[in-house]
Amino acid sequence: MSKVKQQENDHYLKNFLTFLAQDIENNPTHIHPISFDLFNRAQSLVAGIDVDLDTPLCDEDE
Repeated sequence: MSKVKQQENDHYLKNFLTFLAQDIENNPTHIHPISFDLFNRAQSLVAGIDVDLDTPLCDEDE
């Protein structure tokens, strides 16, 4: 696994955002806020985890 280069990522990101925008437009009733309980649970799962996206995942990625 390696970090995707920005230009490669843009194509997939654009397609996903287009899909998301169309889905929101076609199904606005599907949008619901998350509950405080779910938010707090998610926060507890990642508490204390630091991520540096510029650090290679392994030596081969450098």
